[in-house]
Amino acid sequence: MKIKNVFKIEYILISLSLLIFVFTAFLKIESQKKYDELNSLINNLLTNNVYSRGGYECIEDSANQISSLQNKLSPFTYYSEEIENQFNKLSALLQNNNSTKEIVFTEGLLLGNLIRQNQKSINFGYDCLYISSFFLLLISIVLVLYKTLSKKNELLRQQSLNDAKLRFSQDLHDGVAQDLAALKLFIQNDEKKKALYYSEQAFKEVRYLIDSTHLDFNKNFEEILQQTLKSFEVNFKIKTEFLCASNLIKSISPENQMELLRILQEALSNCSRHSEASLLTIKITDISPFIRFVIEDNGKGFSEEEIKTKKSDGNKHYGFVNMRNRVEKLGGTVDISGKGGTTIAITIKNIVR
Repeated sequence: MKIKNVFKIEYILISLSLLIFVFTAFLKIESQKKYDELNSLINNLLTNNVYSRGGYECIEDSANQISSLQNKLSPFTYYSEEIENQFNKLSALLQNNNSTKEIVFTEGLLLGNLIRQNQKSINFGYDCLYISSFFLLLISIVLVLYKTLSKKNELLRQQSLNDAKLRFSQDLHDGVAQDLAALKLFIQNDEKKKALYYSEQAFKEVRYLIDSTHLDFNKNFEEILQQTLKSFEVNFKIKTEFLCASNLIKSISPENQMELLRILQEALSNCSRHSEASLLTIKITDISPFIRFVIEDNGKGFSEEEIKTKKSDGNKHYGFVNMRNRVEKLGGTVDISGKGGTTIAITIKNIVR
């Protein structure tokens, strides 16, 4: 164990709880022995030493026993004026030849009752200390488990983010591959204008790919989305707006965050390739228990039927298929509208898990 670990709060609490437990156990056992001895002394005092043949004998010995009782009781009890007065009263009665045996016996029983009541109070205090030690130990165990689970979850989170980041980069890479394939096709067909467009598109995609690999995945999801849109705006010269009125977004798991990022990437890729838009807006709202993502641009738009049938450029609209598949894996639905620009409405239930 490293030296610095000794000063961690959980180790201090564990040590303190064990110390309290051991110390309390020792005191309770010793006090129980003393109280048993006290009860025995009182019984002997009343039955053997006080009376003999109807009179008083061994008065001096009885007074010594009273003094001994006081001394033995002191270390194991708090100060009780009532017990102190009863000791003094019984001592005075034993030294008074005019005291009747009934009075002495009654006062002796009263002293015994007071001592037993005091014993119950002391034992209750010891039990409270036991409970305190167990409570401290429980807190320590909870802290240890919490930190252990937190470290484990953080490792899993980092591993998940790294894996998802690789998949995210691969998706961007696939977009570049599509641009290069189209570029090759149009060069072969001597369509310079289209070839130039896809060469520029591939260049933008590569720059966007580089920027995306530098996303800080330790930030909250809202900041990651804002960072993604800023990179998109810089590379594709399309203005972006981000509006978020969601509380659920703060509790989305890292795995689902990455899925949503890839869905967003598909939407951004489609916008940059086909929309001819100058503005793209993302709105996130809660419609409990649903979270709703609306991605819209002011481009030329197209219909969903056109997405299904148009294949003149190979996989021109394959991004929408990927987007729909990913949303369905998350248990959501996608609605696409191409009137007055493109609007993609994604609704997902129980995204927080």
